[in-house]
Amino acid sequence: MVRQATINKVIKFLTDVKTSDTPTLIDYCKENDIDIASWRQSINKVVKDNNIVRVLYESVKKRKGSTNSDTDVDFDDVAQDTEWVRDENGLIIGYKFNIKRKVGGPLIGTLSREQMDRLCSLYSRYGADLTTAQTSLDFPEYSLDELNRIKNAFLIYKYTCPFAPHDIDEHSEEELHNIAIERKRNNLTRTLEKNQLKDAQKINLLLVEENKKYENFINYISKVNINITGLEDIPNTPIESDIDMILNLSDVHIGAKVESHSLYENDWTEEAIHNRLAEIIKRVSNFSLDKIYLNMLGDMLDGMDNQTARRDHIMPQCMDNYAQFDVFFRQMSWFINQLSTRCNELKIHSVPNGNHTGAPEYYAVVALQNAVSNIPNVQMFVFDKFIDWFDVNGHCFVLCHGNIILNK
Repeated sequence: MVRQATINKVIKFLTDVKTSDTPTLIDYCKENDIDIASWRQSINKVVKDNNIVRVLYESVKKRKGSTNSDTDVDFDDVAQDTEWVRDENGLIIGYKFNIKRKVGGPLIGTLSREQMDRLCSLYSRYGADLTTAQTSLDFPEYSLDELNRIKNAFLIYKYTCPFAPHDIDEHSEEELHNIAIERKRNNLTRTLEKNQLKDAQKINLLLVEENKKYENFINYISKVNINITGLEDIPNTPIESDIDMILNLSDVHIGAKVESHSLYENDWTEEAIHNRLAEIIKRVSNFSLDKIYLNMLGDMLDGMDNQTARRDHIMPQCMDNYAQFDVFFRQMSWFINQLSTRCNELKIHSVPNGNHTGAPEYYAVVALQNAVSNIPNVQMFVFDKFIDWFDVNGHCFVLCHGNIILNK
């Protein structure tokens, strides 16, 4: 039994078509941006049992310009393939289809209300605007070809209404508007989830590439054997003293390139780095020292692949990743050997988490730690936290990248 409200809607619709200047029903729908599929389904259910609707429909069909061509299909032809299943109260509870095929026999089945909801809302341009292939993921029981046939049988096209016929039958325009907003919100959430997945996949690919680079770097470090015998030996007389000295090295940025017109115009080459370290050795030689505390406060190297550790800052560099490591290892090995002859005990502390180099510097520092471990009076400590401390005669010195704090 068809509800009177549905009959009244169909009568008003056909009356509007009849009194319009458009030659066909389809032309009227296109001109007024009306979903013809929903009206075809409604008319099919009313036209056989209601004389008013039948007369109106026949008069519309007989109007000048109307045909039964593929641009204005007769409703009875559609009725042979699809059927709305209603309960005793006239409410739609399912959608039957019997679709003829040249191969494989007819495609027969029933869509539930929920399935028709998904089909209309996912495929329609006014809904999720998915392709048939994407929509088919929600219908694993049908092949792509079968779902396409079902969709066409129920006249569900890109520019048709995103609501199933039972939604149109049972809700007001305001209610449908609210449903559309809720679906848009759900579709936006689905899109955001897809984008998050894509972003996660991109990040994973980048991490895989970086891990390969780090693995190659680690393999290189494990085989390194840099000879420092060719570097100068600055003379020094063995000492006996109870004076201690703290030396801080921070932001050496081995590998950085000094651009022209910079505040300080100099080439930051290995030679320049060596000359500055040698100057420190010469000045230390003026003192008689018991202990030297050498603090390496981060960013000893300039970066990796012309970028910072955060991978968001492009920088000019004069050395590639391997050359930065080589220069650091060679010059710092020489520097530590020279310092060790100028004191009774040399203690070295290195902090991680510089904002330029990150993990590659950690590898280089650990390699240096292994290299100087055979010097009798040298101890080297590599912090595993971004901030840590050491004690000198009851005074606490707190270290982090670029900073040393005395806490008495």
